[in-house]
Amino acid sequence: MDAKFLINGDTAISVQIASEISIENSRKVNAVKRALEANPINGVTELLPTYCAVMLHYQPHIIRYDELVDACRRVLDGFDENDLGVQGPEMVIEIPVYYGPEWAIDLPEVAEFHHLSEQEIIDIHTGYPFYTYMLGFSPGHPYLGSENPLRMPRRAVPRPLVERGCVVVMNNQSVVEPIDSPIGWNVIGRAPIRIFNIEREDPFRIKAGMWVQFRQIDRAEYDQIDRLDAAGQYEYKIYEKKGDAYGDHR
Repeated sequence: MDAKFLINGDTAISVQIASEISIENSRKVNAVKRALEANPINGVTELLPTYCAVMLHYQPHIIRYDELVDACRRVLDGFDENDLGVQGPEMVIEIPVYYGPEWAIDLPEVAEFHHLSEQEIIDIHTGYPFYTYMLGFSPGHPYLGSENPLRMPRRAVPRPLVERGCVVVMNNQSVVEPIDSPIGWNVIGRAPIRIFNIEREDPFRIKAGMWVQFRQIDRAEYDQIDRLDAAGQYEYKIYEKKGDAYGDHR
């Protein structure tokens, strides 16, 4: 298959598979990552999928740039591009969200922008599944895309600190903040779970290629889940997705 090889500093390259963001292209990126994992290249230390590429971190004292590109081409030459789709079932993780005024500080503005009620905005946000294109910006930070009609622009002035767990939207994308961080997106709620926890064997709850389904909860359920998750006792609801693309999976 065709690919572009882009230099990222002196210890990384990007294998660009596509030029447009889409689920189909994301699936190709993840398939290429799986192929590179199945055919490890000596000197490559990490593989990171992005919207349209796989970034390879490598040790230049073990493998040079030209050698790395040649090794990647040999793996890609063995592919039939028509077979670069889904490998196995895609999974959905349910994320409970409290859309109450304590944290949904931008929900009134989002509702006013769309000429809808706050509950109608919540119904839209919980009514569409979100696809995880990649993790980036901060540890475990998931970029979630959807076909929902929320096309909210970025805030003119970013907030210097948004708390861990806050759910934010921009255009038709959404993010559950994994750590306290600055953000220019609009805060519409908060999830009582820790999607990133360095103390777990696997720190990341949401992974590239996984689907996210948001579920509205009240404050009492928020507090209950918060206590359970802090103690490592909350049971996440994860199930196989039905249907294809952004279609209803429930």
